[in-house]
Amino acid sequence: MRHDIPTLSNSTINRVAIEIENGLTYNPDQISIEGAYPDELSVQRVKKTWCTILETDFLLIPKTDFQFSKEQNTEAENFTIKCSFTSACGRYAFWRLLNEQAPEVQFLLETAHESHRFQDYRSFIESVTSPEPQTQKALSHRLLIGLIDQLDAIRAYFVSKIRS
Repeated sequence: MRHDIPTLSNSTINRVAIEIENGLTYNPDQISIEGAYPDELSVQRVKKTWCTILETDFLLIPKTDFQFSKEQNTEAENFTIKCSFTSACGRYAFWRLLNEQAPEVQFLLETAHESHRFQDYRSFIESVTSPEPQTQKALSHRLLIGLIDQLDAIRAYFVSKIRS
């Protein structure tokens, strides 16, 4: 799946295509984000997660500021979901995503299809730093190592963006 990442150059948006695993695409022409996923369960998970993220992080109202549409693509054997931003507040939230003004939200949107043990990284951080020993013992060593590697990769990505 190709993913268009907009870059700002001379006050115009240029698209740079790169490959990503989850199939999330920002579509500036239709003011929407679109995702292609292999199964309907992933699409439902994405819809629920995107809705929660847009409500909590951007304070948008479903069906007023953004709307979802889903369809099955029999040729490509996948399911697609599209979130269209309809109001001025919704378009501003999309602009922030498009211009990398909310990288933490972008990360959550792009990983929404993955089944995480924790609903978000905030709850993960709270569970690791909590004083309750049962919570810390419940985390497996493999999960911790995997999440630390992911967080290191995310940090390296943002550091490279800041330096460039």
